Amino acid sequence: MPNPQTLLIEGKTIAVTVSGSGNRNIVFVHGASMSGETWLPQLNDPVLQQGYRMFAIDLPGHGSSQWLGSSGAYGLQEMADLLLKTIEALQLDQYILVALSFGTNLTGEIKPPPSNCLGIVLVGAIIFNHQLNLGEILTIGEKGYVIATENPSHTDLREYIQYATTNESVARNFYQTFRNTDPAFRKSIGDVMTQASWTDELANIIEWKVPVCVVFGKDEKLVNSQYLDNYPPLWNGKVVMIENAGHIVNEENPGAFNRLLDNFASAVYP
Repeated sequence: MPNPQTLLIEGKTIAVTVSGSGNRNIVFVHGASMSGETWLPQLNDPVLQQGYRMFAIDLPGHGSSQWLGSSGAYGLQEMADLLLKTIEALQLDQYILVALSFGTNLTGEIKPPPSNCLGIVLVGAIIFNHQLNLGEILTIGEKGYVIATENPSHTDLREYIQYATTNESVARNFYQTFRNTDPAFRKSIGDVMTQASWTDELANIIEWKVPVCVVFGKDEKLVNSQYLDNYPPLWNGKVVMIENAGHIVNEENPGAFNRLLDNFASAVYP
């Protein structure tokens, strides 16, 4: 059974759910206004439990982690720094990093890269950079502004989530985690967009010098799923497209995603 734990990182309480008994490590980072619970289909998978020790982090302001209360505390670099310090506190000798949506942004903001990460899986990847404008990356639709709205209406939030996924169970989970997230975090998303306060995340990830598995659902609507087709570190030289899934691939088609994750980890672990 997944085991919830807490860590104290720079005076902030960060929740981490741990699962599995294997001798290889996987660290999971969720998306904006989600929580570590989005990774339950992986944490509860018998094959992954047997082969891996898995750690699903709740980002600050999300899930069971501490709310920071001020949008300024949720800047990209500030959250990336907290994420890296949380991973370091787990004291893992080696690991695979798996990030979803906004979690891929934070991965891209980590620099210098950690030396003990063996590979990265970017799910529904939103990697800001200095080569492409936002319109070439994001296709968030008419209600996309809710991602940067502190307290959107029920109707607008439902429409945005239904645009992201047609899976009703996944939609319900996302609605609940969205409402349970610190609204100040969403204000920070608006600030990031307005100020373009990101580094070149594509270039930063190349500096990790590890294989990068980019995964999109074939029904992806929030992101242009072709913008990373020629990204140099791509594992096997291509973006992976998973059937019967939209943006939240790991929940929408966990069977296919879990097999992919196991194959990738087996390929990059010594």
